[in-house]
Amino acid sequence: MNCVSKHKDAEKAYKKMPKEIRDSFDDFEEELKRKPITSLNSWNITALSGDRKFWKSKKAYRLRISDYRFVILQEKKKVYIITDAGSRGDVYKHMK
Repeated sequence: MNCVSKHKDAEKAYKKMPKEIRDSFDDFEEELKRKPITSLNSWNITALSGDRKFWKSKKAYRLRISDYRFVILQEKKKVYIITDAGSRGDVYKHMK
């Protein structure tokens, strides 16, 4: 079983999202608790790359649900942290 948690900024953004997006994310979160992120093929997940200090030393992923993005860091083998959530243009701005 995986451990999944949300950073306070992600939780705040999540609460402002439309109910249908929150419901979809809740489904994803439940599935992530049971399976590794790399085996969740039915979700729009992309590994993040680049030279950002924010995720440079960790495995980072982006989950897309409609026009919303969720940034997910894999801290350890079975520990995932949802670090940010928001609209397509805003979610990556503060990560440097």
